Amino acid sequence: TAYEIPKRDWSSDVCSSDLPSVSRLARVRPMLITGEHARPHVPWIIGCIAAGLGAAAWFFAESLGQSAWPTGSSRVGLSLGIAAGLICLFEFLLWPRKKLRTWRIGPVQWWLRAHIWLGLLALPLAVLHSGFRLGGPLSAATMIVFALVIASGVWGLAMQQFLPVRMLDMVPAETIVSQIPHLSRLAARDGARLVAAVCGDESDAGDEEAADTHLVVGATRQVGALQGRVLMVAAAPAEPVPESESLRVFFEESVRPYLVSGRAGCPVLSTDRDARACFNEVRAGLPAKAHRAVGALEDLCSQRRQWDSQAWLHGWLHGWLLVHLPLSVLLMVLLAAHVAWALMYSAQPIPFIP
Repeated sequence: TAYEIPKRDWSSDVCSSDLPSVSRLARVRPMLITGEHARPHVPWIIGCIAAGLGAAAWFFAESLGQSAWPTGSSRVGLSLGIAAGLICLFEFLLWPRKKLRTWRIGPVQWWLRAHIWLGLLALPLAVLHSGFRLGGPLSAATMIVFALVIASGVWGLAMQQFLPVRMLDMVPAETIVSQIPHLSRLAARDGARLVAAVCGDESDAGDEEAADTHLVVGATRQVGALQGRVLMVAAAPAEPVPESESLRVFFEESVRPYLVSGRAGCPVLSTDRDARACFNEVRAGLPAKAHRAVGALEDLCSQRRQWDSQAWLHGWLHGWLLVHLPLSVLLMVLLAAHVAWALMYSAQPIPFIP
């Protein structure tokens, strides 16, 4: 990246989902079930389709000659309900499996594939278990929450398919999301040093560890097949540039607030078009020797816009879990209550139970 990240600034909760760029994108594996990565999913797809068709065939065979669909307490209904419930329990175990990464309980990719396809299989099994009835309030609530869990999971899967590729296009300067505030402060510091060198005032030049005469403000980063205009080494002018005071005013009033706070600091610089017009206006009022510094500040602002876009996409990429996980917990509670209620208040003998 453009700036070194001190070890002390790494938080202990940084995980693989926060480490976008170098390792994950270099492998160019942003999609789960498309292209060449679809092959491991084929056995799961075939198996789940076969299981679903087999369950439907059994259910409809049992309903032949009956005046109503088999209920949840019938042999076929109970069997399919147990299968759907066990799948739900297995699905929920993915969360502790991801937390206990040191436990070697199968590859994570295997768990993810099972989570996707068994979760989709559980829905028709649950529908067949219900006999196409919502039932009482508890059964209806369980089925509705189950459908919402499946819908939120499908939405999250879609986000995982398309957003990483979108991020590659929109954010060539991708970095670690949790480090964006820190990197933004470093960008503001380097911008201040550059402006101080151009305008001739060293009071804002920064600390001693950054007292060299070269500023890292961008260049071309290459990760595998990826290229982004992220880093470019530019030298501060050897001596102050006369009649450049307007650059300091522009930096203090617009650029620094934007680098530190993003859109909240300076909305004008948050869009490419407005920022380009603003920098062109500033450049027109400065001597030619200061134009390189203006370009460097413009690059810093462009980088900040990319980080804002990355944070926005990152929110969409992971925000669905804020819906999916609580609904999953609620589903397990409702499912436990549903099982207990069915065992205590079933109106007819339950198969397999004497």
